[in-house]
Amino acid sequence: LPPTSLPTLVPSFLPTGRPSLQPSFFPTMACGPGEFLNGTRCFSCPVGHYSNRSQTAKASEVPQLHKCILCPAGTIAPRLATRGCADCAVGKYSTRARTSCSSCPGGKYVNQTASACLTCGQGRYAPTALDGNCLICGAGFATGTPSGATTCSSCSPGKFSRGEAQVCGTCSSGKFSGTSADKCQVCEPGTFAVTNESASCRACDAGTS
Repeated sequence: LPPTSLPTLVPSFLPTGRPSLQPSFFPTMACGPGEFLNGTRCFSCPVGHYSNRSQTAKASEVPQLHKCILCPAGTIAPRLATRGCADCAVGKYSTRARTSCSSCPGGKYVNQTASACLTCGQGRYAPTALDGNCLICGAGFATGTPSGATTCSSCSPGKFSRGEAQVCGTCSSGKFSGTSADKCQVCEPGTFAVTNESASCRACDAGTS
């Protein structure tokens, strides 16, 4: 038999265009990672797509199309002939074409599956965009807005919150609280707080209770 045009990994009875991975009775076409086979030619994967393994086909099987894979949500391939996709940074999401990452503003978080920015719900906040969900505004703090909050501020004296609050509640008369309180405290015997939103209790005058 005449020699093959390129060495084969295993014996072949007919010439092959490129080395065949297994014994082949027909010429074999092969494309490398970052390429796809269309008929008898190799083409670079388009932007937003990748191929991380070689693609081969026997001459008897062509013409046929071997496709590259669209990058998963949250990743991109900005160049041709990509072998793998790159992750978007925190607070960014991949465009539907998977060619670039777009930023979300504060008060929002990234939903990679939907490739979109979603607004923080009540009691949650994000100073800068986050992935998956926004931060919880904990007990003793409040966001000050029903949605899209970028801050979580402490409750002032005389107020309280139990967490994930839009606004801090007010302590009623006979109770008080300090800064960042998660509840109001009842004035101890011999002390009182006449008004709502008291930061402390006053001692009763002598002879009173």
